[in-house]
Amino acid sequence: MIDERAEALSYINGETRINKIHEYRAVYQMARYWIECGEDDYTIRKKIQAWAKEYDHYLTFSIQKCIASARHAKRLRYDSIVYISQADIDEINKRFDQKNSKYVALAIIAYAKVAADKRRIVDISMVGLSAWLGIDYTTMTRRIKEMESYSLIRRIDTNYERRSQRNSVSRFQFLIPIENVGEYQLRGNNIDALANQILS
Repeated sequence: MIDERAEALSYINGETRINKIHEYRAVYQMARYWIECGEDDYTIRKKIQAWAKEYDHYLTFSIQKCIASARHAKRLRYDSIVYISQADIDEINKRFDQKNSKYVALAIIAYAKVAADKRRIVDISMVGLSAWLGIDYTTMTRRIKEMESYSLIRRIDTNYERRSQRNSVSRFQFLIPIENVGEYQLRGNNIDALANQILS
């Protein structure tokens, strides 16, 4: 989710294992990647169909609509470096005891550092977050509610929420400072390496 280009390539190359609920996001991200490579819609459709066949995915949504939606998306984010500070770690440790909770908190803080606006507002795809962290979607939604309960984030603009079986995007405001500074670095999407380095 931090490096969207690397995310798309990990789907294309079969490096990221996904289940049914993550298929739409994978196809959407791959379509965005191929659009940026200058491919036409028909070529993208053929590539998606070949990918689905190679990795045993039976797609039940409209590939055509997914490609059309990807054409209107922002450019893929890449080469972003996220810095995590001791203050970020302290905010996490003040709120959570369990390592899984700390892991999700670290991930959403890292994501906010590249995606939030000046008011610390960010749109988070629950499906994307679930795929990135390798956490079951239902468990992820519970963890996000926990983040809300312990005043890390606040859900805002409930009219904005878009939910479907394929995607769930919610808008949140962080209740802690979000500045891309710190002693620890996250390059690409390897949140596990960063978590192992700094979470106790």
